[in-house]
Amino acid sequence: MKLRVEAARAAFLEQKKAERERLLTESELREPEQQVAFFPNRYDEIWIQPCPACACRAFMTGDQTGEDITQEPDEYGIWEVVDREFVGEEFKCPTCELALAGSDELDAAGINYIHEDRQEREMEYEPDYGND
Repeated sequence: MKLRVEAARAAFLEQKKAERERLLTESELREPEQQVAFFPNRYDEIWIQPCPACACRAFMTGDQTGEDITQEPDEYGIWEVVDREFVGEEFKCPTCELALAGSDELDAAGINYIHEDRQEREMEYEPDYGND
């Protein structure tokens, strides 16, 4: 597994400096929501993960393992703050084509495959109409 990372790094570094810089700049334009077709399996989330081989913007997919919801009221309504946690299952780099799957391969490559994010959304609720 480490050999795959090293081989991808060596292939990337064999390219001319100008080409490597162009690829790095192009990778920064890629967004997670544009990568759905890149991953054949269905996962809960796709997030940005730097590539251990070429340092370009790459992507990880995984399933949600937990969430913590808190409520924060303000003068406009009640907001739900959702802290979510995901465990990565599959990593792919569109630039150097490095692909890793499973916690063993991700660990061996030194990739942190636990991802956390926060979402804020206005709480939707039906007002009580007093219809008893």
